[in-house]
Amino acid sequence: MTYAFANIKNNNAVKMQPSLPRATYLALLLDAQKEAPVIGRTRLDKLLFLVQMRAVVELRIGIATDDYHFRSWWFGPFTEEIIDDLVALQTVGMVEVIGEDEETQEFRISEKGHLALENIRRMNLIPMPLLEQIEKIKSRYNRMNLEDLMRSVYNDYPQFTERSRIRDSLM
Repeated sequence: MTYAFANIKNNNAVKMQPSLPRATYLALLLDAQKEAPVIGRTRLDKLLFLVQMRAVVELRIGIATDDYHFRSWWFGPFTEEIIDDLVALQTVGMVEVIGEDEETQEFRISEKGHLALENIRRMNLIPMPLLEQIEKIKSRYNRMNLEDLMRSVYNDYPQFTERSRIRDSLM
């Protein structure tokens, strides 16, 4: 865990606020509604994009030292960083990826990942509004069919659709 200096003064001392790795957002997304996996890599990308935009950017309740750097790509907002973080979490046994086909892959938090997040929660390192927002996003958007999810993302964030190959069919 790294620490970032916060501009919070208490008895004339500057407190250090713990900062978690960016992959924590991915783990929290998969842990929300633990029994409901995320199916398909495009869905995973769009759900994590919504977490970043709605929680980290708009509500300013980020916890990581770094954010995802989404850009407009063939199917809307995209970043390779999600795959990097997914592989890292899978390597340490925190996430399970079932299947090879990008459209049908199943992404789940492992028991080890769930327990690690429980420890972080107990240490009060994750603000309740962030957990609530992630839960709300997964609850609402994970059950949508992929086309409706994409349409929602495209309509809410058109600046991330400029290079999209499917923009005209969704907007």
